[in-house]
Amino acid sequence: MSSASPSIPSACLAVAAAALLLQAAGQAAEPAAGQVPGPAPSSAPSPAGSGGSPAVSAAALAEAAEQLASPHFVRREAAARTLVAAGRPALEPLRRVIAAGDLEAASRAVEVLRDLLADADTELVTDAEQMLETVVAENRPDLAGLAATALEFHRLAATDDARRRLEAHGVLFRERQLSLRRVLEAEFNPSWTGGAAEWRLLPRVRSVAMVNAHGLPLDDAALEVLGRMPRLKRIELFGTGASEASVAALAARLPETVVDVRQGGRLGVTSAGGGGPCVVRVQPGSAADRCGMRDGDVILVADGRPVADFGDFTEVVSRRRPGEEMPLEVARQRPEGGIERFTYAARLDAW
Repeated sequence: MSSASPSIPSACLAVAAAALLLQAAGQAAEPAAGQVPGPAPSSAPSPAGSGGSPAVSAAALAEAAEQLASPHFVRREAAARTLVAAGRPALEPLRRVIAAGDLEAASRAVEVLRDLLADADTELVTDAEQMLETVVAENRPDLAGLAATALEFHRLAATDDARRRLEAHGVLFRERQLSLRRVLEAEFNPSWTGGAAEWRLLPRVRSVAMVNAHGLPLDDAALEVLGRMPRLKRIELFGTGASEASVAALAARLPETVVDVRQGGRLGVTSAGGGGPCVVRVQPGSAADRCGMRDGDVILVADGRPVADFGDFTEVVSRRRPGEEMPLEVARQRPEGGIERFTYAARLDAW
């Protein structure tokens, strides 16, 4: 054979290679057996979530929710990712899926809600928790257990994280005696450095039974957050400037909770008796100390109103603001015997 002519085996190899390339190109253009065909890549905007991605339409979210019932794994996973990324707008479509009764689709909707519990938006997390709590309360077979497990794991992690973040902003957590048992108290005072986002973390610390806000301005939204805490036994709002309407709404929402509201004036005395006459102990440097009161004094009249016990006195002083002057009439035991009466004008401190 001439050296310039290609050999027969080489030509056969070239033809075979070309055939293989054509076959591979054909396989790439068609989905494998059992694979779900998907849409071609496009430049359409991605779903909106906490990360700030462009929004997805309500119709697209409704379609994604319906795809949770798809028999194809790829479509179900894509739908779940779309709903998680959408955040708050996905809640209503998920609610409809859960209510529809299809156990498989509802279970996947619960799993999406579980993933939303990790979102940075605390209000979204709260709403997702409430939806899962509803599923647990309805006690649907299989579904209730799935929702309860999601809530349990979330709350274990969320409680520790929320408490650390609140403490970093000045909240004091401590145990306190209440009705013959020890409970966890969260105290907010003027050293609080957090904002609205940190305040909304409080319901995550589910073991809190008392919340005390002393000298801290609170608006209606802050009291609405407290209204989400049905386990609270006592709330003290001293000098917060909370509106009467918001306080009334809070009391109506938590009928079993004691809501103690005071304008913020503070005399600086504590009860020295176990009931009966208002015998007091005077705190050093307080308004009571500065005006001349002493330990063992009995407050008879405060702000022109007769005082029968320490509860009466507390109610009177709760209506006065810091810096206001409050007249007092007190009785004091003389060392040599007998009772002496004194009249004072105390300029109230702030909590």
